[in-house]
Amino acid sequence: MPIIYRKTAKGLAEIETRVYRLSPRLRSVLIMIDGKRTDADLLQMLPQAAEVLAALVQEDFISEFTRVSATHAPPPPPPPPPPERTVIRGPQPGFEAMRKDLLRAFNDRLGPAGEGMAVRLERARNETEFRALLPSAVQLMATLQGREAADAFTARINAW
Repeated sequence: MPIIYRKTAKGLAEIETRVYRLSPRLRSVLIMIDGKRTDADLLQMLPQAAEVLAALVQEDFISEFTRVSATHAPPPPPPPPPPERTVIRGPQPGFEAMRKDLLRAFNDRLGPAGEGMAVRLERARNETEFRALLPSAVQLMATLQGREAADAFTARINAW
């Protein structure tokens, strides 16, 4: 029976930030995993897909979503969970001071694993762009360091 795969939190983090530095071959197949295509569909598109899918499953970038019979269409994927919102309160001091403090805290906690997100945060041209990236930074921290680290980082954000 054909299998449909979906990305795990680790797979989503790799797509967003390239934190795990997958090879181009693995990354290209990971990008194609959409919760709709079957392994048979992927095999038609890429002859080496079977070994790549096995590697992505083994490394926990994707997981089996469902198996489908040839006579039944696959069920629609579940809706994505609502994004976590980072609430920022109080009067806002200088943007550069806030950016410097939060980037230092982010880099201290994640180091090279958070490099992709850190670069995006550094490239934010203004406070609005910077704040729009913070929920993704919190989610990445939760994925890589756990909920407790993400909560501590959120508290630091809220202190600003």
